[in-house]
Amino acid sequence: MSRVRLAIIILLLTILAPSAQLSQATDDISSLGLQALHLANDNYNKGLYKEAAQGYEQAAAEINNGHIFYNLANCYYRLGNIGRAIYNYRRALKLLPTNPDIKTNLQLARKQTKDHLFDYHALPGPGVLALANYFPPTTMYWSFISAYLIFWLLLVLQHKKQNFLWKLVTFSSAIIMLWVGISYFVAVQSFDGTYTLGISKQSRDTVSAVVLSSKVSIYSGDSEHYQVVFILHEGAEILVTEKRGNWFKILLPDGKQGWAQKTELELVL
Repeated sequence: MSRVRLAIIILLLTILAPSAQLSQATDDISSLGLQALHLANDNYNKGLYKEAAQGYEQAAAEINNGHIFYNLANCYYRLGNIGRAIYNYRRALKLLPTNPDIKTNLQLARKQTKDHLFDYHALPGPGVLALANYFPPTTMYWSFISAYLIFWLLLVLQHKKQNFLWKLVTFSSAIIMLWVGISYFVAVQSFDGTYTLGISKQSRDTVSAVVLSSKVSIYSGDSEHYQVVFILHEGAEILVTEKRGNWFKILLPDGKQGWAQKTELELVL
């Protein structure tokens, strides 16, 4: 076996290892839920991913914890259930938006989907947009406000000092303010919280959803009597813009719309 292949295997095993950071979950979980959680961890380490998923599902039903969702997503990924893997990675990411392992695994799962709705490659390393990969929008918002106030304070002082050093400091603060501001703009324009580019901002009334069924027919109206306008597959990530009875009106990033049955999707709440 080549060194490159061995390194890839080791990396995947490391990435898909269960999260050990579950201490905050044990305080608010029942004894049965805690027992199921410990058993799930044991089963995961033994390679019994189906049994582990059942235990994590039981624990997740009692407490909203990002690390449990992450472990559950890893189980489904190992089982080849890409739809539920993506769904639970998305749930984990909402609670742990700066966790690099969740982002990496979510990227791996998305590469297994049939409907490549987005370019999910990570943003470039150092640069204007990389900041959005490491901090949630709230942190960047307050950082931008602070940088904005500091810039104007330095600008006022610079007029009094009138020397090269103050001008350099003021110019540097302006660059930092723009950097944080653009990164924040990229973050709030994000479709799903992973700060990807090229996705227009949608209505704040919409809710993200993931297709769980292997194949879903999307209709032009809220009934099977309407025409099928396109097909989606397991793991597709979409927006739900309207709810009507047992149907969801969905929206794709390219502007396509249609109606899907509620049972085919799971909302990322």
